[in-house]
Amino acid sequence: MLSLHFRHGSKYKTKEGIRCPVPPKKTKKKRKNGQKIKNRGLRNIHALTASGAYQLRIDFTAFDGREYYARYDDFSVGRNSRDPEKDGYPLLVSGYSGDAGDKLSRHSGMKFSTKDRDQDTLSNTNCASYWKGAWWYRECHSSNLNGLYKESGTCDGTNAVWHYLGGPKSTCLRFVEMKIRPRK
Repeated sequence: MLSLHFRHGSKYKTKEGIRCPVPPKKTKKKRKNGQKIKNRGLRNIHALTASGAYQLRIDFTAFDGREYYARYDDFSVGRNSRDPEKDGYPLLVSGYSGDAGDKLSRHSGMKFSTKDRDQDTLSNTNCASYWKGAWWYRECHSSNLNGLYKESGTCDGTNAVWHYLGGPKSTCLRFVEMKIRPRK
């Protein structure tokens, strides 16, 4: 079984205090046609999921210790795209099951937005800048798993969040893991 893991809330920290899954390294930013290369991970996910025959499972833990999961039977990034980077690595998800509530399907079809590449549907706000995390924003989000990692349970919406998990609108997460595998 092939599985990719993306973790939020790992033991290593960058100099800015942001947690990451591996020890941080100093790297030089490379350029491609004058643009910063930043979507190496998206490029890899696209290469794996372009066939569309993949499932996504998201496991996460709220700050109060409650654990949840969401599974999507169909997951891909940039499917049917000849140039996924130019097309914005659109997300396609469907077939939800789990105990977290479906907060990702409304992002399906959206392009990946970053603070320097605003691809959400709001004309007067860059959701990635406003919420401090790159994501497949629509009119901002009902889930944002690339939000800031904060060690306390202080939740101001810029955290990694999944909406409406039985508490306030934005339930902040202390742990997130996204896994993909071939569809069974």
